[in-house]
Amino acid sequence: MNKLKFPIFLFLIDAVTKLLAVLLLPFNEYVPINDDLSFYLTYNKTPFGAGTFYLGMDNVDAAIYSALLGFLYGSLFLLVNKIIRGDKLRIVIFIALIYGLSYINIQLPSIGFLHSWSPRSIALIKFSGIIWMVFLFFHYTKIKSYAYLWGMLLAAALGNAVNYLIPPYGAVDFISSEYLTRRIGMGIFNFADVLVYLFGILFLLRILLSLFTILKLNIQGICRYAKFRNGKGQRS
Repeated sequence: MNKLKFPIFLFLIDAVTKLLAVLLLPFNEYVPINDDLSFYLTYNKTPFGAGTFYLGMDNVDAAIYSALLGFLYGSLFLLVNKIIRGDKLRIVIFIALIYGLSYINIQLPSIGFLHSWSPRSIALIKFSGIIWMVFLFFHYTKIKSYAYLWGMLLAAALGNAVNYLIPPYGAVDFISSEYLTRRIGMGIFNFADVLVYLFGILFLLRILLSLFTILKLNIQGICRYAKFRNGKGQRS
């Protein structure tokens, strides 16, 4: 339960900021904060955006396949979790599996009959796959730093998914940054979107730190072995 407090706390921050934006901000009007940042309340009722793997496909198909990939990656993680012992090794193997799958060039068919479904339904399908995947990562990860990172992403996915269940039935976006729009095409965003980008940056840094630690330990082991061999040679 203690581990769950962190994503719940972030989810509540996201919910409160969105509620305040809806109550206090004019719709579709810029409210400048400084030269770069503005408030701009809008509702993203499309099923796209954060959490969508576009795969070079039509947006509707991309959203559906994002859900399928979420269920696939979550199931793969369960399999890796049962077979492999050691949290760090699991993470490395799982990331290798994801990258390996991403390089398989398969022409995925269009799911034509789903194109007539409402954007809200497609968004909820997409988020269901993503939440399944992220929750499994969060639940089974024993290393605290990784668990907190997955908790951050879980809060973001839940925060945006809930928006499609209640009026106005779309993600509540209310922050605009000209700099971020120019640099990374972020557009209008919310607190949950910030968590997604923050997760990406911190997760990469955590992976690099793990690799550096492994490299450092290997170098130390090699140095100790070399000293041992040299000392043995001198005694003989």
